[in-house]
Amino acid sequence: LPVGMSGGWGFGYPNPLVDTLFRREGPANNIRRQATLMSSAELTAAGVTVGNASGTLAYGYAGYIRVKYASWLSERGGPVGELNYGTNLRYMRYADVLLMAAEANILKASPDNTKARGYINQVRTRAGLGAAPEADANLFTRIVKEREMELAFEGWRYLDLMRWIKNGKMTEAQVQTLMDACIPYLPKGAGNVPYRKAWQTKYKLLAIPEQEILTNPNAVQNDGY
Repeated sequence: LPVGMSGGWGFGYPNPLVDTLFRREGPANNIRRQATLMSSAELTAAGVTVGNASGTLAYGYAGYIRVKYASWLSERGGPVGELNYGTNLRYMRYADVLLMAAEANILKASPDNTKARGYINQVRTRAGLGAAPEADANLFTRIVKEREMELAFEGWRYLDLMRWIKNGKMTEAQVQTLMDACIPYLPKGAGNVPYRKAWQTKYKLLAIPEQEILTNPNAVQNDGY
């Protein structure tokens, strides 16, 4: 591929809401967006044919592909290239640490908004964006947005939302609104019914694996599972 990415099987596609979020927070070509996703138009401009040879689009494709943690042609090896990728998976990034520090400084008994703002702005500066525009009283909302954009597709969003319910920074209703907004953009099954269900209170806790329940007779499954 001209953009250097190896073809894949069609998993983890962004929906249009992701692109909207990035474009609201900065210029259309901002660094974070470029490192996170590409649109069909951008792929076509780069010389890539979207879809397979017969023009069939990948399952679940909604007009964008995930660039972050993509498989790169330069990192493929033999004997089967599709099974030998060398992409360096980062388990923790400095930006994540900075945003955790910002959150901790806001949540402590005597909030240090100046220090929190400094950490947030380090992340935004690297992304080529200006200082956080929110007043101190609304600085937590900036952390929510920064973590959503900076850590997109890195597996932290659900855990962040559950933590914010737990510590009282978000209500369950607010989280429900955020999560259910994605449903119209997700793949659908028979009868045009979305595979992902609407938010339920039980989702605040994950199910205990069946093997653990079977192994430990004293284990009790979380409510609703």
